[in-house]
Amino acid sequence: MENGTQADQGPGSDAVDEDILVAVERWVLVSALVLSAVAGLLWKTPMAVGSAAAGGLLAILNLLVLKRTVRGILWGSAAKKTTLGIVVCLKMAVLLATIWAAVRLLGLEPLGVALGVSALVVGIIAGTLLTQPQITGRAQPDR
Repeated sequence: MENGTQADQGPGSDAVDEDILVAVERWVLVSALVLSAVAGLLWKTPMAVGSAAAGGLLAILNLLVLKRTVRGILWGSAAKKTTLGIVVCLKMAVLLATIWAAVRLLGLEPLGVALGVSALVVGIIAGTLLTQPQITGRAQPDR
């Protein structure tokens, strides 16, 4: 299937998309670390840093689960797609419950956790916009 779409070709067949995914993962990690430091500078308490770090950890775990489920939805069988669609909904409920538990039960600062979780958004935007993927084996357009 030389002329097929990426969905026809399956996961991992497009090096450009894989480059972007790796970049997004790195940017989410870096964003989580930077936002934890920012929380420390803004609130000047160890609890703020811990809260933001916990939120950043949730962002990273959320991305990893989301990446795996979306790949399964895109390239899996019909039964797998249905199951994973339900998993994505449940994942969101588990994420929200985990954030609630972190704030309510563990006593983490809500703004710190929110700041850390926002690393997911920052990482997706930065990783997508700032990545210059290496395109190999493709003809370059004439200028």
